Formats: sequence, structure tokens, C-alpha cells
Amino acid sequence: MYNRGFEFSVGVELVRAKNLHWDARFTGFTLDNKVTSMPEPKTPLPGGIDNIVQIREGYPLSGIWAGNPVTLSPENAGRAFLGTTLPTFEGNVTTTVNYKGFEFGALLGGKAGYFKYNQTARDLANPTKRMHVDYWNLPLTELNAIYNDQSRWVQKANFIKLRQVNVSYTVPKAVLAKTKFVKKLNIGLTGANLIAWSKYRGGYDIESETNGSSAGNAAWAWTRGIDSWDAGMPRTYTLSFNVGF
Repeated sequence: MYNRGFEFSVGVELVRAKNLHWDARFTGFTLDNKVTSMPEPKTPLPGGIDNIVQIREGYPLSGIWAGNPVTLSPENAGRAFLGTTLPTFEGNVTTTVNYKGFEFGALLGGKAGYFKYNQTARDLANPTKRMHVDYWNLPLTELNAIYNDQSRWVQKANFIKLRQVNVSYTVPKAVLAKTKFVKKLNIGLTGANLIAWSKYRGGYDIESETNGSSAGNAAWAWTRGIDSWDAGMPRTYTLSFNVGF
């Protein structure tokens, strides 16, 4: 197999004045991943939930397929490659503003060019459970067709996320000089994993991903792109005090 890509970084100083400094930086990389050869027989290796994630020569290491690898041969036209589960592009934008002791920083990131198998959303359509209001009153035959259509649950996972925002203030030394003990005081507030913009619907977090350790199934350890009730990353807020004596 091979991995090819291009990584780049661009930084710019937007403002530099006596009391104001503002800079920004963009970093990104591309990825082209392919399996170039496999041992005989060259039958796709099944894995993941409902055998939707497989390995096959000539395609990405982790790809999403339609079809049942148990009954369909690799040459069978009924099996279709639906997409890669590896992002083909990932980028981040960071910016920092400093003004008279105040500092504001933000990190915006995103991924594009890949797919996920939305097992979480599919479970909500399970005809025996009907956990989502959209499926409560559907006729059983119609709901069965929706539930069993594997390609329906393969979704583009492109997203942009506000990964982090931080605001802090450093008290001037002239103010601290009036105290007897405090030499440094910085107060900060940081929020992480705040907002995500994406057409992907399902799960708790766009970046949540089931794997062998969380699923309790060793066969899934190498799979990518399965969203199956994984909690993902939480939204957090941190208040900090940095005091020097």
C-alpha cells in the first residue's frame, strides 16, 4: 500500500501595533491512500458492522462497500465501492489577538472527502424498536426497506468545527505591585469542542468512531468510519487561575 499527500502551513501577522498584536495561521494536509496488492485469494476482508467496511486491492485501506461479502464474489457487479473512510483533506486555522493584557485565541478545524457508516442512525430505524419519531408510523414493509438499505446509512462526513476558544487576562505588574505577595496573576476561560457544522446527521459527535476497544470486538480493531453509539469528545469549559508569588 502507499500513502501520498501534501502538507503545508501559512502564517501571517495581521496587526502589530504598540498595544495590539494579531496573527493567524493555516495548516493543512492531503492524503491519498491505496492498497496496491493483497495475498491470494484476493477476496475482500470483511469487518465492521454488517460487513460494510472492508479492505480490497486497488482501493483505500478503509473503504465502505455495498453488498454482502459472504455471498458475493469480488467480481460480482452487485458490490459497489461507496467511498473512503479516510479524510482526503484536513486543515486547521488558528488565530491569536493580544491587547493590553487581554488575549483571545481560537482554533477552527475540519476534515473533508470521506464517508462514515451511520450505525447510530440506522439503529433508530430498527423496525422492532422504532426509536425515532420519523419511523413510528411507517408501514413495516416501507421501514424494512429503509432499514435494510445499507447504502442509505453511508453519509458524507465533511465538517468544520470550532475546536477551541480561549480568553485570558494578565493583571499588570503595576497593579500587583500594590500587593505584598502576588507577583503574577492570569485568569483564563477555555471552551473546547464547541460547535460543528456538517450535513452529517447521527451519533453524538461528528468525530466519534467505534473501534475494537470500545466495541469489545477484536475484528473491528482495524476498521474506520463506523459511528455506532460512541460518545465521542465532550464539550468542555475550563476556568483557570495562574498565580505567582
